[in-house]
Amino acid sequence: GQGKRDQAVDLLQSYVQKHPLNENVTLGCAALLLEDQQKDKAIDLLEMLKSQAPENVTALSLLAGVYADGERFDDAHEMRDMADSENHNQFL
Repeated sequence: GQGKRDQAVDLLQSYVQKHPLNENVTLGCAALLLEDQQKDKAIDLLEMLKSQAPENVTALSLLAGVYADGERFDDAHEMRDMADSENHNQFL
């Protein structure tokens, strides 16, 4: 049930705090937090990941979506531009 899901999210968050460079786990945890409507916690994780791995297009795209949902349109555009730039750079 929801209790086990909450435990899983808590466990993932604890793991991410200890191993912040594991991009896939951080993204997974952020996605779960977004599903649970815990946007502030998800933003914190995604911002941390963005600072450590600014080329991570998935993190940038997720941030753009969260910011747009929260009507933080300037931030959303900035993340989208960064993601587009990284996508372009991957093909050069």
